Amino acid sequence: MSGVSNLVQDARLETYFHSQYLYHVYHDSDPLAGHRSVLRHEYWERRKHLGAGGFGSVWLEECVKGQHKGEMRAVKEIKRPQTLIDYNRELEALFKFSHARYARCFVKLLGWYDDEAKLYIAMDYFPLGNLESYLRNSRTPLPMVEVQQITFQLLEGVAFMHKNKFAHRDLKPANIVIQSQPPRTWWVKISDFGISKYSHDSQAASSNKGGTTAYMAPERQGYSARGIESSRTYPNAADMWALGEIAHTLLTKRHVFPTPYDLFQFTEKGVEFPCVHLRELSIDAVASSFILAVMVAAPENRLTAEEAQHHQWMTSLVPSSASLE
Repeated sequence: MSGVSNLVQDARLETYFHSQYLYHVYHDSDPLAGHRSVLRHEYWERRKHLGAGGFGSVWLEECVKGQHKGEMRAVKEIKRPQTLIDYNRELEALFKFSHARYARCFVKLLGWYDDEAKLYIAMDYFPLGNLESYLRNSRTPLPMVEVQQITFQLLEGVAFMHKNKFAHRDLKPANIVIQSQPPRTWWVKISDFGISKYSHDSQAASSNKGGTTAYMAPERQGYSARGIESSRTYPNAADMWALGEIAHTLLTKRHVFPTPYDLFQFTEKGVEFPCVHLRELSIDAVASSFILAVMVAAPENRLTAEEAQHHQWMTSLVPSSASLE
């Protein structure tokens, strides 16, 4: 597997396929029994289709035999690329951010495997679903303190990514899964690194057309901030824009820019940022200023993740309610 990183190779699961199930073979040891080498098998069966997107389908699977019998997992199924290098970045990001120090922020990768036609990525399953479905089923916007908690947690994850030279580039409610929700404390995690790239990889950033338009930064849609011409790309800044849009959507159940024309007017004509929905719901000035600061038209002028963590809307949050630490 030339060109595939060691991190990715180490996460590969030895897998054998049958018509009704598949099984993985693990090469373990048993110190208590004095066995240096022990083969362990796990059998998994599909239970239902969870969803689909531009980068593949997701299935729910159950372990029916083996050490994790009764446990569920989500498996992302992708048409197999000509070379695994095409998905090396996604797998590398998933594996890196599955480390214990990042566990509170990201979905955990359980391993990956492939056959002649498909690539499969096994991850933790979240029965509560994602923020998109939660918001769709909610009659009203979320209370501001809850949006503050969610934004705090997402920002922590984004800051981890940017510090490690990754940019997600497709942040949206559908890619934010729910670990716990009211009446318990909110706990969300970032998922789907389907188009994540190293943030210094400007060629990849400019050529990759993935993402969802409603949460996509204007420069990724071909707009330039008024009076500013630049050939540089800012994938980290695009994540910050998406974070602001997510916060606004959770607070109001409305998008900041309902049409491409509205976005064009803001970015290229210098029309004032539309705060009408925030004002209608009496969202306080501190929360509004956070959204405005991460959704500046010119990407180089947006708050970075590190700067945003020092914004009053984030620092005013009581730590115990912001995270589970």
